[in-house]
Amino acid sequence: MTMQTKRFSPRDYLEENPQVRKLLRITAVIALIIIGGLLVLAAIDVYTWNGFVVRASKSLVNGLALSMLLFLMVSGFFLIFGLCDVINFAHGAFFMLGGFMGFVIYIGTEAVFLDPALPFYLIFGANQFALSVTAFIVSALGATAVLALIGGGIEFFTIRRLYGNPIAQILLTVGFMFII
Repeated sequence: MTMQTKRFSPRDYLEENPQVRKLLRITAVIALIIIGGLLVLAAIDVYTWNGFVVRASKSLVNGLALSMLLFLMVSGFFLIFGLCDVINFAHGAFFMLGGFMGFVIYIGTEAVFLDPALPFYLIFGANQFALSVTAFIVSALGATAVLALIGGGIEFFTIRRLYGNPIAQILLTVGFMFII
């Protein structure tokens, strides 16, 4: 006799527990009220309470940016785990490598001899904003291409051979995490 286990689904959990759903809605409403109140206070007077509103708004925006970054990392980790059943402990290291490659390409794009913002110079005139936007686009595309090659190569040559062996996957990806 085999026992089948039911997979955990957050949607099913919320449907089965109306108290949790109600608490989640109340928490979301309170968070939106706090965020809206801080934004209204910041719009009314920026220098109120010796800059408290400015500091609180900056902290709020920094917290939101960090939470979005963590969401990107976690969603990528669970996407890989859910689709390929690969426990990739090097996922954060690849994320960090992508940020570093983007930074290096961004700095190099602004300093390169061949100006990448030539189309923007012809349209908008020579300004720093056009150069920065072009350098950002080039660095984002370049970092994506470089990481796709590195990640695809690692998956093709090493991880693919270890499908179905979670202990070896963990050891390999932890090793890649230390190498990267």
